[in-house]
Amino acid sequence: MKIDSIATEEKIAEIAISSALDVDGVTAMSNEAEGLIPSILARDVIIREGVRLSRDKEGNRILDIYIRARYGSKIPQLAWVLQKKIQSDVKTKTKILLNEINIHVEGVDMGD
Repeated sequence: MKIDSIATEEKIAEIAISSALDVDGVTAMSNEAEGLIPSILARDVIIREGVRLSRDKEGNRILDIYIRARYGSKIPQLAWVLQKKIQSDVKTKTKILLNEINIHVEGVDMGD
């Protein structure tokens, strides 16, 4: 993997984190992604807090986002909004289209 490719992947991860945290209903990124073992089929895996970015055999980018949601959030709607926002922000800032964005809700925060 080229160094500029790693920088691009890191930038995508940073944009995804920022975008996710801007969505109403997301309280935090989950640390669960850090414990994942990269898949045998995946290549070029980048793991950051709450984000796993990999490529499949064809080179398609796959983004997995691990979040904590606010109690009362409608999870399907939250996931849809996250997918759309992250895809839009990444495409606008990097001109890269993510082939797959998977949202994983790792917990629900009840509030204070």
